Amino acid sequence: MERVVLITGGNRGIGLATAKTFAAKGNKVAITYRETPPDGIEDLGIHSFSCDVTDQDQVDKAFKEVEETLGTVEILIANAGITRDALTARTSDIDFSEVLDTNLTGAFRTAKKALRGMMKNR
Repeated sequence: MERVVLITGGNRGIGLATAKTFAAKGNKVAITYRETPPDGIEDLGIHSFSCDVTDQDQVDKAFKEVEETLGTVEILIANAGITRDALTARTSDIDFSEVLDTNLTGAFRTAKKALRGMMKNR
């Protein structure tokens, strides 16, 4: 069954590997990236969209573009994340806040946005 899959932070590592796996199984796959899309991703049938998950307007825009291109998101992999590796005593409040906003709040923003379409299709 072909499904619409969105993977945030799908431009490298685990996110990119997951996108390739879903695409190889015949799904419609979209990834988001914050800075640079991976080279040759379109050749695999994977669509890429710019999105910083710390910005609700960008999340809204990315979902709109994905849904206009592929249809309603049925599967969301909230994979976007950053690290600011340091000892706790050396971690600044700003670094800690950026990690939380990307890794935790970003997942919340994207899940909340995806749920609207998922509930309509239920």
